Amino acid sequence: MPGEYRESDRFLEEVHRQVVDSVYPTQRYNKYYKNIIEEKSNALLMDEDTMNFYHYNLNIQPQGIVYAVNYIRSILTILSRYNGEFPKDLIRQLKNMKLVRKEDYLEESPHEIVMSYEEISFHVKNKIYWTEKIARYLSHCMNGGLLCSNFTLNTLIKMMANVTESQDEINLKDEIAYLLHLREKSRKFERTQEPITSIIKSFIANSHEKQYVFNEKVLIVLIESGYL
Repeated sequence: MPGEYRESDRFLEEVHRQVVDSVYPTQRYNKYYKNIIEEKSNALLMDEDTMNFYHYNLNIQPQGIVYAVNYIRSILTILSRYNGEFPKDLIRQLKNMKLVRKEDYLEESPHEIVMSYEEISFHVKNKIYWTEKIARYLSHCMNGGLLCSNFTLNTLIKMMANVTESQDEINLKDEIAYLLHLREKSRKFERTQEPITSIIKSFIANSHEKQYVFNEKVLIVLIESGYL
C-alpha cells in the first residue's frame, strides 16, 4: 500500500538519522581522550613503550620533543667535528622528520637545552622527579627513540672515542652522567663533572646507607659497551 511504503520510508529515515547522529558523540569523546593523552605525554607520565605507541600509532609527541631534537642535534654537532659526515647525515635526518619548526632550533649546548626544558613544569609539583623524567625521556630519544638504530647510546659512545678536544670530551661525558642520572633518592641530580667511575664507586660504597636511583637501561648500555 502507498501509505505503508511512506511509513516504512520514514522509519528507515529515522533509523539512519539516529545511526549517523550517534557517530558525533563518539568522535567528541575521542577528542577529549586525545587531550588527556596529550597532557599525560607533556608531563612525561609514560614509559618508553608507551612513548613509542603514542608516537607511531597516535602521532602524539610531548611538547618537549622540541628540546629532545635540539638536545640530540647539539650532541651530533659536537660529534661532527671528529666523525666525518655521519653525524651531519643524522642531523639532516632529524630535520627531515619535521618535528621542530625552523624558528625553534636552538644553537645551545646540551646542558643549556636541558636547563631550558627543566624550566617548563607542566604543572608538575615535585621538581626532583620532573628533572628525572626529563633525563629518562632524553635518554629514550638518544637511544633509538627518534633515529632508531641509526643513533643509539652505543653509537654515541663509539663516536666519542674519536673526540680529541678535551672540553668537548668533558661535555659529552657530562651528558652520559646526566642520562645515567645516578642520585640520592631524596635529592635532585647535580652535575659535578666528576668522572662517572668515581660516581659509581661512591654509589657502591654508600648504597647500604642511602637510597639511590638511576636509569637502569643507560647503565646496562654503559657496561655492555665497555664504557665503564
